[in-house]
Amino acid sequence: MRKALIAIAVVLLLLVGIVVYAFMNVNQILADNRERLAGMASDAVGREVDFESAEVAFSRGLAVRVQGLEIAEDPRFGEGAFVELESAFIGVRIWPALFGEIEVSGVRLVGPVIHVVSTAEGFNFETIGGEAAEPPPEAEPPPDAGEPLALVIASFEIDEGLVTYEDRTASPPMRLTIDQLESSGSDLSLEGPVALSFSGRLHETGAPTDGTAPMTPFEGRVELADLAAPSGTFRLESAVVYPSIVGAGIVEDPLGDRLNDLDLRVELPAKAEQEGYPVSLASASGRLSDLDYQNLDIAIRYQGNTLDLERVLVDIADGNVSLTGRMELGAEGEPSPFELDLDLRQLDSGQLAAPLLGIAPGLLSGRIGGDLTLAGPSLEWETLQQTLSGALSLEMKEGALENVNLLDTLVDQMVSDPGLGQLVASSIRESAPDALSGNRTEIQNLDLGFQIEDGVLISDDVEMQTGEFALSFAGQVGLGGDVSGEGELALSESLSSQLVRKTDALSALQGESGRVSIPLRIGGTASAMSVRPDLTGLASAAKRELRDKAAGEIADRIFGKRSKKNEASEGEEGAPPSDREAAEGLLKKGLGRLLGE
Repeated sequence: MRKALIAIAVVLLLLVGIVVYAFMNVNQILADNRERLAGMASDAVGREVDFESAEVAFSRGLAVRVQGLEIAEDPRFGEGAFVELESAFIGVRIWPALFGEIEVSGVRLVGPVIHVVSTAEGFNFETIGGEAAEPPPEAEPPPDAGEPLALVIASFEIDEGLVTYEDRTASPPMRLTIDQLESSGSDLSLEGPVALSFSGRLHETGAPTDGTAPMTPFEGRVELADLAAPSGTFRLESAVVYPSIVGAGIVEDPLGDRLNDLDLRVELPAKAEQEGYPVSLASASGRLSDLDYQNLDIAIRYQGNTLDLERVLVDIADGNVSLTGRMELGAEGEPSPFELDLDLRQLDSGQLAAPLLGIAPGLLSGRIGGDLTLAGPSLEWETLQQTLSGALSLEMKEGALENVNLLDTLVDQMVSDPGLGQLVASSIRESAPDALSGNRTEIQNLDLGFQIEDGVLISDDVEMQTGEFALSFAGQVGLGGDVSGEGELALSESLSSQLVRKTDALSALQGESGRVSIPLRIGGTASAMSVRPDLTGLASAAKRELRDKAAGEIADRIFGKRSKKNEASEGEEGAPPSDREAAEGLLKKGLGRLLGE
């Protein structure tokens, strides 16, 4: 037992001696090469590098502790430091240290602060690795200096890192911060696979971190075949992503738009210029533009300035949407042409109406399906209003407008016309009050078909069928909201019969189908549309018939119905016109003008 204890003591003393000798060797190397190490670092990054001290310490084994490290900023981007480091621990292998060599077993950075800036000239880190200034004479190695120190890093860690990002090209400038940055990796060599994991949280610079402002936690991993010819994969995951952090939010509420359970993957091919970067994004659920969604699935390929949308699928508004297309991502002020194909299936119109049309929830029901193709030279709104092209085809069946009687609304619009409009409106109100009562309009079928040319939606294929009437439209709608065109209000057969029985003068508007059809002139804007009767399409005879019947009925109300004796006397040749005839003549002339004669 005594011999064993002695052997253990000898081994421990030997190990202590080895560590002390290695410690002294490393300290001597640092003392002899301080300026040389700073010069090597400056040469490597192309910037001035300085540090307060470098000394041997113990951190998970023998290590070199560097304190107060700074990498200077490129003067074109401002003053101060590009990188500031509280301290770094560089693990050193003991055995090589016994022979006066430094072999790094790992690097751990504590509290690094990195400032990234983007301007019209580019990023401030793009000059890293460029040619550095000539080192001062005292930093030059002596003539008999050996080969540069070879560093082989087996592991890499970051503790409590901070990255700030400022995009000065945006208006106003975008300022973001990544804090609580943690990172760890292994096998950071040029000859083998590299794996690097990371985590942190993203938020606007200066925003509170108490949950009242958007904050996106994330974690991810980078795997590369080697550093010499990097190819591999990048993966980022987050429990919740707030697009408003980077200015991509759609609604005003910064916490409104969000993507839950995000999984982003980017393939890094060896020949990226020829193959592009395949990108996939999945989100289990979320909310965009006040619409909840599930199962967001995106596959795109980014190559050069081209973004190919190979697959965009999402379940939304109790239906599903698919999108394919291509976009060119030009620099600011340059064209960004795009082509998009959108397929809509069984979407709940009520859910879509609130965010897209500004209609209160619950006022519209029915399922919408259809196709939309769009193309243009730029996504800027001002340009789109003049250049957008494509086609739109939508259909809705078995829906309804709640709290709205559309026929009653149209009748109110007709009253503004002092001629036929008032006659038709009053006749409908008197003959079919039931059709104007209630606050619901059932939609049996709605068809929308538009061609889009130079930012204008042009159509002769818009029809809506309800139980009481059919409404059609042919004309154009600008992206700015201006509406102009012609339409037709065709009343149902039963409603038409009631109307004609009440006002025989309107029989001229009754076609062979037995339905009263009223031509309409439509104008104004989508939010303030004007609808007026338009008789320019009716035959002159129909106008005269309508005029005569209307004048006769008005005269009857004034003078009473004519007897056969009066009709005979008024019809005698050479007899002077009666008061009734004179009044009826004036009525015909006035109604004729109102009817466009």
